[in-house]
Amino acid sequence: GVDLAQSYMIGDKMIDLECGWNAGVRKCLLVRTGYGAEMERACAAKLGPAAVVDDLTGAAQWIFEHT
Repeated sequence: GVDLAQSYMIGDKMIDLECGWNAGVRKCLLVRTGYGAEMERACAAKLGPAAVVDDLTGAAQWIFEHT
């Protein structure tokens, strides 16, 4: 019963974002915590439409501001 087209994927690795993109979620967000800052530097060209935020609080704020 989850509407993926209205859902968000939040992660700190490219595989998390790819999972979201493949599932058809509304938006993927990369958090800079955990592996995120390293992924942002290493995979900048692959981030495409993903939003990049500092942490989970930033992800929640981004979602509230963009819905």
